Amino acid sequence: MGAWHLAQEHPERFRAAISVAGAPEQEKPVTIPVYAILSDHDEIINGGPARRAVKAMRREGVEAKLVLLADGPTHYRFADFVLPLRRSQKWLQKVWSEPKAP
Repeated sequence: MGAWHLAQEHPERFRAAISVAGAPEQEKPVTIPVYAILSDHDEIINGGPARRAVKAMRREGVEAKLVLLADGPTHYRFADFVLPLRRSQKWLQKVWSEPKAP
């Protein structure tokens, strides 16, 4: 169970989600802000579903940020995701400071 799943299945419980090397399930809509970090060298997660979900969210006016790590780490190089994850803090603080969407 990952951030995309929780955002899709329980949006009423969260203000935002940060996904690291994850993907949404079956193109289900996401109604809370998402910050998605993906690597183009991830051998486990195909980035296509996350890219499509971010585009769909933006079309619907939902805050969505996609950080693609070009020449990035493989799925199991956890330490290589730390810096991009740290950078998400400002985004999360911004989302938390905004009024919650109805």
